Amino acid sequence: MRYVVSQPHETRPSLVVETCESITSDRVRAFRNDLFGRGCAHGLLFDAREAVLLRDEFWTMSADSIKEEARLSTDVVLHRARGESLDARVQDWLARMAASWNEALPDDGDAAAALLHDVVPALSGSAVHAA
Repeated sequence: MRYVVSQPHETRPSLVVETCESITSDRVRAFRNDLFGRGCAHGLLFDAREAVLLRDEFWTMSADSIKEEARLSTDVVLHRARGESLDARVQDWLARMAASWNEALPDDGDAAAALLHDVVPALSGSAVHAA
């Protein structure tokens, strides 16, 4: 499942979040290419085990400048989220982050710090759409 996050009155997404069966190097490469094609500088890719946080460092004008910033435990990131499936948990977490990020951040300080730089500003007050 893919979720596109955008700020009010913006046409370009501020964050793209996607769930997948397994995070492989091919999956990360395809996701980076998608982010670049959308003009989106921030992405989160989840599988049942981990979440990969990606950020465009803008050192080239290609998908090569989108780098892996962190790998976090999915259970740590989605600690407060509700839902039976990974898609449901991610969707709940995104809604909570958009509405009140300080109540949705993980308790783990390292995970929270990784999300504060890019994900919180992208989600705060934004609209989340399933794509």
